[in-house]
Amino acid sequence: MKLAAKIILTVAAGLLLLLAVDGYLTVRREISLFEADKRHDALLLGNAVRGVLAEAWLTGGRESALELIDDIGRNEPGFQVRWVELNRGRNNLYAPDAPWDSLGSLLEGRNVALGGIPRDGGMAFYTYVPLQIEGRLVGAVEVSASRMGLHEYVRTTIFRRIILIVVMLMISSAVIVILGIGFIGRPLHRLMETTQEMGAGNLSASVQLHGHDEFDELARGLNAMGRQLKISRDQLEAETARRITAVEQLRHEDRLRTVGRLASGIAHELGTPLNVIAGRAGLISSAEMPKSEIAESADVIRAQADRMTKIIRQLLDFARRPSSGKTKVDLKECAGNVQKLLQPLAQKRGISVTIGPSETANVIADAAQIDQVLSNLTVNAIQASPRGGRVEIVTGRQSVTPPEGSVCLPGVYAFVLVEDEGEGISKENIEHLFEPFFTTKDVGEGTGLGLSIAYSIVQDHGGWIDVRNLPERGSRFTVYLPEV
Repeated sequence: MKLAAKIILTVAAGLLLLLAVDGYLTVRREISLFEADKRHDALLLGNAVRGVLAEAWLTGGRESALELIDDIGRNEPGFQVRWVELNRGRNNLYAPDAPWDSLGSLLEGRNVALGGIPRDGGMAFYTYVPLQIEGRLVGAVEVSASRMGLHEYVRTTIFRRIILIVVMLMISSAVIVILGIGFIGRPLHRLMETTQEMGAGNLSASVQLHGHDEFDELARGLNAMGRQLKISRDQLEAETARRITAVEQLRHEDRLRTVGRLASGIAHELGTPLNVIAGRAGLISSAEMPKSEIAESADVIRAQADRMTKIIRQLLDFARRPSSGKTKVDLKECAGNVQKLLQPLAQKRGISVTIGPSETANVIADAAQIDQVLSNLTVNAIQASPRGGRVEIVTGRQSVTPPEGSVCLPGVYAFVLVEDEGEGISKENIEHLFEPFFTTKDVGEGTGLGLSIAYSIVQDHGGWIDVRNLPERGSRFTVYLPEV
């Protein structure tokens, strides 16, 4: 109906303008015709009176002619007929009403027609017809008509035009409303309903318009677009599902590779409790240990078994834990978990992993995936540091501007950084660090997928990873994530 209302207003304005211009021109034309008719009638009347008056003058003299013209003036409706003499003064009874300077042609024996001369508080038309008797100009017949009739005629014409305009606007509006609802409103409403359904996700929605106009073509195009979008969406969903499966597989494999790196450290970690258990078990089986010490040895064996169970459970949790969905996660807590998990590997290589001055940094994230990212960065830092070196993990909050090209907005972000004491990274390699299969490690130590997977996980969480070399020695990897 909005479109129909606009069409009605547009057509109404056009009709109003057209009828107004036509009415104005019509009134002007009618006024011209009215004046022309009045002058013509006045001229005919003046000529007729002149003929009769000349005959009366010749037969009865001037007085008889004046009596005759008085009778004609009283009996002629719409016109005033007078006898005028041109050799009289301005204030004479028979002096003409028109200015003397406009009657020059009358002295030469020609008719004179004048308009717009004041009379009785209004304006009037004047026509002068000269009367010659025996070749001598004796006077003229003055025929005048008031313009009051013209004003009434104009008012009547304008009133009729206004009524015509109103009737035509009402009829045209009614026709436009009927046609607008039937041919525009209903098809547009059905098209809008279909587009809203498609926008809500129902790409199977379609609209059928039984016609052969542009709306029918638009409906067919909309239906075809819906079908094509549905096909594209199904393909995209299938591709997305395959991509998610592949990414999860890569992430799981990366986790297992980390487990492989930890295996030797875990084995070393389990060696001490196993030796203690074996020794205590040997003493118990030798039957040489006093009964009071047997219970003590059993407690030691149980404590070492619990220790080994805890170590193995941490390793299995890291290797097998599925994605638990995004929840509120404290990066400081994640850093502590990763430190404990990687401590055996670090000790085997003679590296200390410490938690630096940190503060609580809450994010909405998948804890397992954040652990994987942090483990990956920490393992890389351990491998890059020399024996006796130190790897530090720090968490906190910071107001930061995202790097150029990032879709993230400036603001306060939670961060977790990993610093090592290695040789640093060359500028050439920094540009390629997060590319799949790019690695600077020796053969057998890495596949080049760890950092690319870590970067993918961070991007999925709406953040980014910043890499830079430290001023003196080593490098720093900082993960920025949106703060809760």
